[in-house]
Amino acid sequence: MRWILALWCVFLLALGARAEGSFRVTVRDLWTQRPLPGAILVMKAAKGEEDDIQWTANAEGVIDCPFGVRTGERDCTVRGLIDGIAYRPERMKLLIADDETTEREIFLVPMKPIIFTPCCKRAPKTVGEIHFTVVDAVTKRPLEGAVVILETDDSLREEEIYERHTVDRANALGRAWFGREAGTYRYAVVGFVNGTFYKRQYGEVTILPSKETQQTIELQPVRE
Repeated sequence: MRWILALWCVFLLALGARAEGSFRVTVRDLWTQRPLPGAILVMKAAKGEEDDIQWTANAEGVIDCPFGVRTGERDCTVRGLIDGIAYRPERMKLLIADDETTEREIFLVPMKPIIFTPCCKRAPKTVGEIHFTVVDAVTKRPLEGAVVILETDDSLREEEIYERHTVDRANALGRAWFGREAGTYRYAVVGFVNGTFYKRQYGEVTILPSKETQQTIELQPVRE
């Protein structure tokens, strides 16, 4: 009987039985960390699928797909228009495993309209680099996955544009990197790592031409 069952399994594999998993994604505002109900996740169609698939976050800002997602690394885009506030779309990859639930959290950046006043033509700037290292203020351990956001320069001049920022997540060493033209920029760092919330930190950093600027950020864990 066992050998018959084994042969049946081999037969199903030969037919290309599709492996499937599930996912659960929580969408939050980067600055306030409040959940974003109504946020939309669009998953790009896999090979053999005709159309992209779309889900909407519930009242808790959670996009919960309990089953039926083809396994593999899936390209997704998350966007939101909540309470009249537009959020910048963010791309992410979901690694779907067979018969498992992948859990992720993603932060969206709110976009606010600002107006630039035209002025004289600027002289060219020189590009520099900023390297952030994000650590726990208590343990000094690197905070992999901490979100670092750095504003862009205002070299683009239009009558009205949306405020643009660049977002990066700290790697296993707690490091995030940006390239920018020389100047002073605002930054914010947000941490929600291994179930621990960290107090947001804001500041300014000056990027020097043709230099690598190092900045260490110590985030204070929030104790309930």
